[in-house]
Amino acid sequence: MYEGDKIEAGKKNMVYSLTYQAMDRTLTDDEVNKAHNKLRDKLVANGDIVLR
Repeated sequence: MYEGDKIEAGKKNMVYSLTYQAMDRTLTDDEVNKAHNKLRDKLVANGDIVLR
């Protein structure tokens, strides 16, 4: 988490690292992209999060 002079007052910059995996096989790029986009859409729908 970063809060500093380059971030607007009252805002926070957060970075996450995610791992997408299945226990029984390798996921395809399409499967990972769909899961990632679904997560991004839910975060943005909340209204409090701005993705860069």
